[in-house]
Amino acid sequence: MQIDIHYYAAYAMARLAGLRPRAARTIATASQYVDDAVYADILHHENGNNLAPIVTAHRLVELIENRDVNDQPFVWVPFHFFPGNKGPENKDQVFTEQLICRKDSPLINELIDQYLDLKDRPFALELIGLIAHVYADTFSHAGFSGVSSRRNKVEAASITPFMTLHPGINKETTSQAWTNRKKPPQAMCIAFTRPQVSTGTLCSGSFCPDTN
Repeated sequence: MQIDIHYYAAYAMARLAGLRPRAARTIATASQYVDDAVYADILHHENGNNLAPIVTAHRLVELIENRDVNDQPFVWVPFHFFPGNKGPENKDQVFTEQLICRKDSPLINELIDQYLDLKDRPFALELIGLIAHVYADTFSHAGFSGVSSRRNKVEAASITPFMTLHPGINKETTSQAWTNRKKPPQAMCIAFTRPQVSTGTLCSGSFCPDTN
C-alpha cells in the first residue's frame, strides 16, 4: 500500500467524514509519514534541546535494517504488520501465529477505540493518521508477519499476474498510470474540495466542518 491510499485516500475519507481541510491534511500527512520516517539522525536545537526521531520504516534498499531481528519488533510489527493475535490450540506455535497480521482484527479495533478516546488531546489528529495507516496495512499485509519467519514464505505458483486478473488493462494503460502516480484522480480532487457535513464520531469541535 502506497501514498495513494495512505495519503490521498486518508485525506478524502477525512473530508467525507466532515473534517476541515487542514485537519484532513494533518491526518493524511501523519498517515503517510509512517512510511516516510526512515531517518534516525538526532536533531540538535540551538537552545540545547535534542529531537530523537522514532523510525517507523526502512527503505527497501536497507537490507541489513530490514533483516535485523532486533529491529523488526519495533518497526515492522507495530506499524505495518499489526499482529492479529489469533493462534492455534498448539501452544508451541501460538506466538508466531499470533504475530500474523489479520485484516480488521479485534485487536486493531481495540487500538482504534483507545486512540479515539484521546480525541480531545492536542495530538489527536496525528494519532488518527497513525492508526489509519496501521489499520489500512492490516488489509494489504494480511497473512504475513512483521518478523523473519517461515510463515512469510510464498510459493511462486500461488502468485497470479496482475494482467491475468485484469485482462482489460493493457501495459500502456498501467505505464501511464504509473507515470502519473503523483497526480490524484479527478474524482478524488472533487472529493477534496466538496464541502461535507457529518455528525460522525470524528467530527467534533474545531475539526469540522468548514472550508478552512
